[in-house]
Formats: sequence, C-alpha cells, structure tokens
Amino acid sequence: MQQQSFRSFGDWDNIQSLGEGGFGEVYRWRNKFTGQEIATKSLKPKAKFRPDELVRFKNRWIQEYNWIQELEIPYIVGAVTLSDSTFLAYLNGQHFYKNLPVIVMEYCNGGDLRSIMERKEHFNGLHEHDIRAVLKTLRHAVEYLHVHCKIEHRDIKPENIVLNLNGDVKHYKLTDFGYAREIPEATLEQSVVGTRHYVAPEVIHPGSYKNTVDYWSVGVVIFEIICGIRPFIPHREFKDILTNVLEKPVDCIAITEAIDPTGAFNFENNLFPQNQCSPIFIEKIEKWLKLALDTNYKTRGSDQNGNLKFYTDLDKILESKILSVFSLSSYEFFYYDVNAFETIVQFFEKLALDSNVPQKSMYITLPTLHPLQRLEYAKHPADFYVPEWSDTSNLSNPPVMLYIADVKKHKCDYNVNKGNETDTIMKCINIDQQMYHEVPIWFLEQFERHVGHILSKYKHHLDCYVKGLYESVMSMEQDVFLYEPTIEKIHSDVLILCGRIKQFQRTVQMSPQSQNSQKWLEIVGTYQSKYETHKEMVASIARRYKSVRKHCHDLADAAIFKKFSEEDIYGVGRFRDFIQQTRNTRIPNADRMTECLKFFDECNNVNQKFSRSPIVPIHDKIVSQYDMFLKIQDIIKGVAQSINKLENDLDAETKVLLRWNFQNNADDHLSMKMESLNMVDNCSVPFSLLNGDGQMNGFQQTDTSNLIQEAEFLTNSISAILGDNNSMPMCVDDNNTMAVCADDNMEHIPMTVKDI
Repeated sequence: MQQQSFRSFGDWDNIQSLGEGGFGEVYRWRNKFTGQEIATKSLKPKAKFRPDELVRFKNRWIQEYNWIQELEIPYIVGAVTLSDSTFLAYLNGQHFYKNLPVIVMEYCNGGDLRSIMERKEHFNGLHEHDIRAVLKTLRHAVEYLHVHCKIEHRDIKPENIVLNLNGDVKHYKLTDFGYAREIPEATLEQSVVGTRHYVAPEVIHPGSYKNTVDYWSVGVVIFEIICGIRPFIPHREFKDILTNVLEKPVDCIAITEAIDPTGAFNFENNLFPQNQCSPIFIEKIEKWLKLALDTNYKTRGSDQNGNLKFYTDLDKILESKILSVFSLSSYEFFYYDVNAFETIVQFFEKLALDSNVPQKSMYITLPTLHPLQRLEYAKHPADFYVPEWSDTSNLSNPPVMLYIADVKKHKCDYNVNKGNETDTIMKCINIDQQMYHEVPIWFLEQFERHVGHILSKYKHHLDCYVKGLYESVMSMEQDVFLYEPTIEKIHSDVLILCGRIKQFQRTVQMSPQSQNSQKWLEIVGTYQSKYETHKEMVASIARRYKSVRKHCHDLADAAIFKKFSEEDIYGVGRFRDFIQQTRNTRIPNADRMTECLKFFDECNNVNQKFSRSPIVPIHDKIVSQYDMFLKIQDIIKGVAQSINKLENDLDAETKVLLRWNFQNNADDHLSMKMESLNMVDNCSVPFSLLNGDGQMNGFQQTDTSNLIQEAEFLTNSISAILGDNNSMPMCVDDNNTMAVCADDNMEHIPMTVKDI
C-alpha cells in the first residue's frame, strides 16, 4: 500500500508538521485566500499493529473523531467544519487508512505545553500567571469530560495541552482523545494506557481504576510546570518510581533521592522552593496537590469526609487575587490575597507589620499606568490588584503592583542573600574538582536548577529595586508638583494677613482714644513683627520647595536607571544560554560543574560589591528629598495654624478696640452716632455682623477674604462715626496682583511662588 503524503492542495498550503506520536501525526494548514488555519490529525502509515490492536485502534479513532465533533467548550480543542469539500476529500483520500476519516480541528498557534516548558526562561518552571491559566483549563476541561460527556481522558500530559495566542492573551486547551474512554458504571480491571510518568499508579498496579486517574495526571502536570521537574524521582526507572509512589504517605507530593552512599528516598510534603511563584500561591496549591496525588484512587480528590474537593478547592485558588508588593527599604517581596481583607485599613496594618515599616513613615508608590492613578482613590485592597500585571513574563508589565519605602530609613537592608546556599549547592561546592566527572547527571541537573533559580532571584530583586526607585522618584516628583497650589495658598494667606494687620493699624490710627495709648501701638508692633516672621518662613519654605522639586526632576532623569535596567550584572542571560547549549550538545559533566560554579561565584562577588554600586546613593537621595518634602508639609501645616490663630487674635483685638473706644468716648456727636447702631452686650457693632448668639459673623470662618471685608466695614463704620472718610481698602492692580492701597500709593506684594 502506498505511503500517504500530504502536500499543499487547492487553496490550502501545508505549512508544517506540528508533531507526531507513536501512531498519529499532526499537520498545520493555511488557506491562501482567507488566511484560515487548521490542524489535521492522521494515523501514521508506518504504525505497526497486530490484528487485534488494529481493530482496537480503529475503534478508538472513530470514537475520538465522533467525540471531537461534539465537544463545545473553549478549554478543549474542537473540530472544524470545512466548507471546502474538495479539500476534505483530498485529505481522506490521501489517508493511509482509507476507511478512517482525517480529524480536522482548530489550530493553536502557541505550541504545546512541553515546548513552552523547554524554553530557557522556564528552567525553574513557568510563571504563576501561566500556571493559573493551565490550571483553569484543566479544571474546566476535566469536569466537562467527566460530568457532561462521561469521558475519561486518560492521557493528560504537557504534550496534550496546547496554547492559543491572541495578542497578549494566552488560552490553553486540552487535546488528543486517542486514549479516552467512556466512564464505566463500575470500576473494572482495564488496559494499561497513557504515558507512564503521568499515569496514576492504579493503572499499572493492580489495574483497576476510575475517572480519578485524570486527577492524578493533572496533579503531576501542575507540579512539573511549577518546579520544572516531575515530582517522583524522574531520573529513576519506572519500577522504582512505582514502588516508592505506592509506599508514600498521603501528604507526600514528591519523592527525592539523597546524594549520599545510602541513596535513600525522601518523601516530601512541599513543592521544591526553586520556582517562580508567590509563597501564598504555593501554600494553596500544596494543599490541593495532596488531594490530587493521593495514591488511593477511591479517595483521591476528596476530603476525609468523602466530599469531592478537587474542583472547589481549585476554584478558590483561581479566584484568589494575589497582590505583589516590593519593599525598597528591605529588598523584599510581600504577597497578599486581597480577598482576605475586609477593609483597606486592615491591609495596611498587616503590610506595616510584615514589612516592619510604620504606617506613618510608609511611602506607597503605584507603578506608572496603574488604573487607580492616585492612592487616595483606593477603597479596598482589591483596587490595587491589576489582573494583567500578574503576567510577570510580559516584560512590558511592572514586576509588582505596589512599592513601599520607609522614608525615615535612608539605607536598604538588602535581604536577598537569605537562604540561597541550599544543601545541593553546598555539596557541589565541597566536591573535589577531580571528582566532578563522577557526579550523577540527575544531581548535576539539580545543581544547575538551584544555581539558575538563585541567579534569576537576584536579577528579579534588582529589577524590582531599580524600577521601584525610578517609580518612586517619578511619583514623588508628581506629588511635589501637585503641592504647588498649597505653597501659593500659604503665601496668599500671609499677604491677606498683612492686609488685615494694616487694616487693624489704620483702625488704631483713626481712633482718637487709642492714638494716645501706648498699649495699642505695642499691639500693632507685635502683629507687624509676627507678620515679618511668617513672611520669612513662607519665603524659606518656597526656596526649599523649589529645591526639592529640582532634585526630584534631576533624579528622574538620572541615567543610572537605564544603565541598571539594561545590564545583566548577574549573568542570567548567559547562564540560560549555557543551559540551552547543554541540551543541544554533549558537554562533559566536569565542564558543566565548573561552569555552573563560576556563575555562582560571580553572583556572590556582585553581591559583595553591591554596597558600592552607584544605585545605592540614589536610594538615600530619594529618601532625603522626600523627607524634606514631608518636613515642608509639616511646616506649612504649622504656619497655616499660626496664621489662623493670628487672624482669630486680630478679631478679638478689634472687638476689644471698638469696645474700648466706644466706652471711653463721651462726645455727644459720637453718642448719637452710636445710638444709630444696634447695641448688643454693650458692644457697639452693626447688627448685620452679629449672629443669633450675639457673636461676630464670619470671624470663625476660614474664608479670610470675608474677614478682610468685615474688617474694612468696621473701619469704615468708625470713620463714619468719627466723621473721617479715609479708609485703607485692598486693591488689585492691572497685573491682577493683590496689594494694600494707602495714601494713593500701592505697595505690591507678589502672590506666586515663582515671584518669591
């Protein structure tokens, strides 16, 4: 029989072979005119079957073909209905097995999960965002197959999970139902199918199983994509794996081998720490893995009470919103599930406790383009969470969602060195160089993973630190810029205070009795002296403010940020290239050990010299400038309170002055004038200035322009009583600058910070 050969046909181009398994092969096709892309699956012509096997495989093929036509869920690769019947006839005509239809299905352009895991950046597992996406797919796909289709997949593995990319959106899908079967009504002995490293132990021994075989496979896949390695001594022969898996305790989720003469196997209850996930996610997934990797297929996926938790616990993990925070003061990451907090107050209390940064000195920075824009807009911790930014593999995203710093702490603690020298690394460091060639390959690969994780960890911390410093200085520059109206207002308040003091002075000068009183002259002098003091304070504040603003601008433009962002001082890129080389070419174990130790030593040297790095003084400068900015704000608050007190004191002095003048003036003409005013509490004040309680209207308000108008009214009233029409009003010149007008001369006082 002639061997099949799929070539481009009609409107369709055969783009490439997407891969092949033991019996099948998959091709990618593209329509020349519409651009539509599809994938086709066919049986390999060289597949050798015994007669009984051929019958069984034909039945499975027809079953898979029929099932894929019916699957309608976005988490499973579905069938494609071709309108081009000529092309479909060509495919079936070229199929080696003429009586079996070629399976036409949707094409996923991101490759399979195995190829993604083999990328050099995934040496220590996938990023958390991708792991969540795979989890979501498998959770919904498996439930759909089990509950709605009554199907067991029985061959869930990275090769059967494919990725479809739509811009930055990643969508994983489950495929390949060659080993799938209908779920039997009772658990019976069944044939051994699936890929051995992902198949549940009961499939091999004793051979009786049910749909929970898929739970086990999902658990193994998830462990592998988190840690970059399968959980159960993958370097060992399958019989050793199976023997130890059947003996493992229920809480064990991994088995490792000791590198010592005993060669003992260790049962591990935790994921390997060399991964790229947040601790809070790891803690949640470890609990779920203990359900999924239960060796007892009857209780697998359920709690001690027999309640199925496989799906519901996964839902809780997927619903969690993990907020990432980086402390610029301690060089540490902090992670929080924002759903665990009821209020934003609780969140900041917890953050202050964990980071050891008091809330009163905690400066919080939102990364550029954060949807929240301003910190004060946050009503709940969930407002800080940005779902798209959880994909840290996308370099256009910020590495974290919040930065914090202690503005009272000018130096960073650099806690990155904690717990880096693992037992594996220490054992390799202590191996005699002459014995490098005898190191087992599996242990050498473990050493490489540990070193790779440390290098990536160093780089990740440094990237966050540099970007955090830059984001902080940018945020601070904005805060300083937005504070300018406050600076101008306090200057305006001082000018208004000046006008009120001059009004008070004029009132004293126009009062015959007070002109002869040394007491009132001294009071006027005291207020004038206090005005000059406040004027100098505000001028000093303005100078400091301009200095801080300039320094922030200069820091934001510092070339050091770009330099550190572009430099790979830990050699992560070079290390990953080296690892890729070891996969493509045969490199002696001794050379790999030597090279790996060099990378580790280089990292330690970089860390030892880091305190002398040019990025370190930037931290101190940023904190110093923000500390100065906080002091400016505190001083302005104090000046504002002092001005308010002086205004209140002026109100009280004016009332006393009026009372004193009216009580000591016996002039009949003055008495008649006084009678024309309403008398309240023996104080001759126009009734329009009094409220229902007999208190002066307006003097307790913060609108100082009203106070000036009332002071002016009081002065004019005295002038009317004394027969003096002179007054000292506030004026505005042609340049819209407020000034005090007296004797036809205008004394201009600038109103903006720029004019100081």
